[in-house]
Amino acid sequence: MRVGPKPQALVQRKRGAFCLLVSRLVLTVSAPAEVRRRVLRPVPSWMDRETLALADRHFRGLGGGVPGIGQAPGRVAFVSEPGDFSYADFVRGFLLPNLPCVFSSAFTRGWGSRRRWVTPAGKPDFDHLLRTYGDVVVPVANCGVQEYNSNPKEHMPLRDYITYWKEYIEGGYSSPRGCLYLKDWHLCRDFPVEDVFTLPVYFSSDWLNEFWDALDVDDYRFVYAGPAGSWSPFHADIFRSFSWSVNVCGRKKWLLFPPGQEEALRDRHGNLPYDVTSPALCDTHLHPRSQLAGPPLEITQEAGEMVFVPSGWHHQVHNLDDTISINHNWVNGFNLANMWCFLQQELCAVQEEVSEWRDSMPDWHHHCQVEQLRVEAISARSLGGLQAQGGCGCQAELWVIMRSCSGINFEDFYHFLKVIAEKRLLVLREAAAEDSAGLGFEQAAFDAGRITEVLASLVVHPNFQRVDTSAFSPQPKELLQQLREAVDAAVAP
Repeated sequence: MRVGPKPQALVQRKRGAFCLLVSRLVLTVSAPAEVRRRVLRPVPSWMDRETLALADRHFRGLGGGVPGIGQAPGRVAFVSEPGDFSYADFVRGFLLPNLPCVFSSAFTRGWGSRRRWVTPAGKPDFDHLLRTYGDVVVPVANCGVQEYNSNPKEHMPLRDYITYWKEYIEGGYSSPRGCLYLKDWHLCRDFPVEDVFTLPVYFSSDWLNEFWDALDVDDYRFVYAGPAGSWSPFHADIFRSFSWSVNVCGRKKWLLFPPGQEEALRDRHGNLPYDVTSPALCDTHLHPRSQLAGPPLEITQEAGEMVFVPSGWHHQVHNLDDTISINHNWVNGFNLANMWCFLQQELCAVQEEVSEWRDSMPDWHHHCQVEQLRVEAISARSLGGLQAQGGCGCQAELWVIMRSCSGINFEDFYHFLKVIAEKRLLVLREAAAEDSAGLGFEQAAFDAGRITEVLASLVVHPNFQRVDTSAFSPQPKELLQQLREAVDAAVAP
């Protein structure tokens, strides 16, 4: 629950897959890329010089590292009025300290989804959804079935899911089919026929979706919809991304743990819990360190409100009512180092698991060449709903496994950095006031500086040095030099 009354001004306050190898479900109706980009074009972020200087000082103080383990604040900041809260306020209050907050419904009042998807009584407008999207195929999870640390999914037309949802309500929120939850629907990628939402300025520096929009194949923009009682198990967002979530209608309960707190919740085998509300966490034999974990930070998110989830905060979410929400995962200069740290940790985990097979499997090197081993060799691991299955020991196979585990490997990561960097270099070289998407000079300078720091670490990493980069253009060290020169020029008097 939110602690204390909602103030009139800002109160000091207190994880789909990126994998290029995994194909996405193609929905039945799609729109041209130029239409999608027009509908979803962000508002300019306009980082000013003062905010740029503040952010630069912050990251210099970290010395190339990432923020340490923090404690949950006693309360979540509630941001009431859009006119009283700037992008610079968001940077200072939440991005730099990596803390959550809640934005009031005033920030989403003009959204098309809030006008069209909701009845006057505040319930999901099933008739409108059926007329507009009824034949679209959507992914649906079964909340009552645990599959590793996630739920199994099936796909069905939206009209079939709404039929189920109505029957579930009529049955007293019970069904022999269990509690089904529509999750990770890429509506805005494949069916942008309405002004579904307006991207808030605070989240407009969104490199994940900028990257996928450039490739014109995917995005990290999702719709979730489900009955009261549907929920998402304990997880951190993919790549240690930020996320934001808006309730178009209904309410959610969030349970959040700051980075590092999840370690105390692991069981004696090292696994994270599936459900942090389970009585099993009180079993000190199974969870020997659970008493060291602080209580979760709890938020009740009302209709229209927007929750910002910082990087690396593990969380579990329950729908208190029949709820529809819009959610984004996003990465930018403020959490890029977290993403890079996560990828290095994932590679170490893959290498450790592969080494176990090296010791136990006869003729292991031969099996490294066998395709079937990818499926059989490594025990499944969960990462925010992504299931890792595969295995092999040679470097090329490590990249395959790493993609399977985390959705991205070091080679993919370089190309991600390259796409973002080249756009920033264009702005800085031309000393342009802004580019066609509203990217300001200060924002480009900040982004280039953060990419420079992470790319410098990537190019000297022993495992990246084993990657065949002969076909890369530009070469990684060449791109790094270009970035350094541009950043130096941007800060010169």
